[in-house]
Amino acid sequence: MPSAQAVFLVGLVQLVALAAPLVLVAVALVLRRFRLAVLLVAVPLAAAVLDGVLAGRLDRLRPPLLERALAGEPLVAGAAFPSTAWICGAAAAAVLASPWLTRGWRRGAWSLVAIFAVTRMVTGLEVPLDVIAAIALGAVVGSAALLLVGRPSLRPDSSQLVDALARAGLGVASLTRAGVDARGSTPYFARLADGRQLFVKALGQDERDADLLFRAWRRLRLQNVGDEVPYSTLRRAVEHEALVSLKATDCGVRTPHLVTVVTVGELAMVLAYDAVDGRSLDKVDAGEIGDDVLREVWRQVARLRRERIAHRDLRLANVFLGPDGRAWLIDFGFAELAASDAMLDEDAAELLSCTYTRVGAERAVAAAVAALGPGPVAAALRYVQPAALSTATRKAVNALPGKAKQLQAEIVRATGSPEPRYARWSGSAPGGSRSGCSPGSPSTS
Repeated sequence: MPSAQAVFLVGLVQLVALAAPLVLVAVALVLRRFRLAVLLVAVPLAAAVLDGVLAGRLDRLRPPLLERALAGEPLVAGAAFPSTAWICGAAAAAVLASPWLTRGWRRGAWSLVAIFAVTRMVTGLEVPLDVIAAIALGAVVGSAALLLVGRPSLRPDSSQLVDALARAGLGVASLTRAGVDARGSTPYFARLADGRQLFVKALGQDERDADLLFRAWRRLRLQNVGDEVPYSTLRRAVEHEALVSLKATDCGVRTPHLVTVVTVGELAMVLAYDAVDGRSLDKVDAGEIGDDVLREVWRQVARLRRERIAHRDLRLANVFLGPDGRAWLIDFGFAELAASDAMLDEDAAELLSCTYTRVGAERAVAAAVAALGPGPVAAALRYVQPAALSTATRKAVNALPGKAKQLQAEIVRATGSPEPRYARWSGSAPGGSRSGCSPGSPSTS
């Protein structure tokens, strides 16, 4: 850059770099967040020191001529400030403060870090790789600090949920946490002023982050998992669940009616369904699960298959039995429309396996064949293996004598098909045996 412009940019960046930390700490003190103020001093300082230590031990990519030119510069007033150590501390501060900042202020904080980094590079005072490495190191240090000291919960509280439902025209008389298995969300029961009861799912950034990490881990550990590309935002994921639920209702599947979808603040959303009066099959005694109940469950699954809807979480906790003996399918949070044959077969394998743990192989397979026919049940057999099942179902199957072998043998006998080549989900261990990596289905997030 021309020297005059470079001097102006460096001076401006130095001024902001000196003022920004002081302003940030002062705001924390004014808001009486003394713990945060201490952390905003200690953590960036630790990040800067760590960057300096690592830079001293690693070969720097800075050209020797630039190194000599900057060696005699003053620490703050010279062209060497803000250094990569300072940028590292700024990135750590941005990560550390982000849970307490609104979306606009978070963007502003990271914009400042980006401006400092770009200015250092375009003025020719820092090698780009050093700057990028400093930002990455600062983000790691800030994240580690949050992991150690904690941060405010991003989940909406009860009052926020009541206000959100009121904006949707639903007057809530009472709201209580639901003691049910609702992976990927925080569940509540809401009683409205008119006496209706709703099942409310609150989904926030915590759940989305957990889902993204879980999907990444599955891709590293397993192959052929069938996961789609994650949605760009939490809103898109919630809207997809609402769409699949409405589609399932439209095609005759017995599933709770979707009442509304509302936002809670800027980082959470809520889906409200009519509550189902019943118990999930994992809470029902095995003696209450008769053949008529099994056939009713499979008839619901058959309707999903005809419409190419993959539930992708057909474990016992997501099948409800009403007081009248009718079965309900709930929670389409991981479902897919226009599903592939593989996804539909995985659904059948999951339901076959979990019902097998409660009623035995013969009854479980007979109900499936009666509803789907022998062909789809035989096709599902290649997924009746630990790596293809949810964590809850896999543990229940592994607790049985012989594990899944009895179910596999019964499917072969009932459908008259030869035992297939099982789907490959993980790498082979030495000697050709299957490796033990099997974290489960998408529901384990």
